[in-house]
Amino acid sequence: MSNLDIEKFKSSFDNGARPNRFEADFFCPQLGLNWEGLRVESCSLPGRQIETSQFSEYGPTRNLPFQLNHDSGNVEFTFLCDSSFTDRILIDAWMETIYSGAASAIDEGLGASTNPKFSYLSDYVGTINIRQLRMNGKQAMEYELMEAFPISFAPMELNSGTRDDVMRFTCTISFRSFKTKYVADTSSGGLINRGRRVLDILLDVGKLADRNGSSSFFDRLSRLDGRLSQIGSIIGP
Repeated sequence: MSNLDIEKFKSSFDNGARPNRFEADFFCPQLGLNWEGLRVESCSLPGRQIETSQFSEYGPTRNLPFQLNHDSGNVEFTFLCDSSFTDRILIDAWMETIYSGAASAIDEGLGASTNPKFSYLSDYVGTINIRQLRMNGKQAMEYELMEAFPISFAPMELNSGTRDDVMRFTCTISFRSFKTKYVADTSSGGLINRGRRVLDILLDVGKLADRNGSSSFFDRLSRLDGRLSQIGSIIGP
């Protein structure tokens, strides 16, 4: 790549995404919980892996996909604690609902930490939305963790020698899968870009493929059409 190409690439790059600009909301409609703007100090955006196994009809082996993995379906959240431990109370109550059997136990009574009786999954799962923000405060990307619920929280250390530090509370959330949404920044100009033109060409090819009865791949490209337009501002014209 020439120096001219590098400078052109650098000029099309914005001020970048920052890891400290995010928000997290927790929802569990079954329990009437709607927690927006919790004091989350840190968390992670889970990854996604295609698991494969080796197979061979003959000769060298090949890797074939058989399952999706989402970082084993766990993500950690660390909260800043106020003096009332509000965020910990919310997570603790959510967990207690899971093992108290509040919805599933009828004649046997409720469970407790000494004798857990687990509720039905549908009675306690919720969703968690993590939004990554731009420098101007507008949303850039959103993760929606589906079928989420807390499964653990870490010990909290007490230390009489620490006077000014704020206590933190870390919990682990289990989830089944996640959806990702990308939000365009329309303030940076038009959305037409090289990627857009490439997709238009491929979609034209797809029309020909459709006539030959092989349009499955191009159907997926068509569904990506809107997403490419959303993120078009990332690549300059």
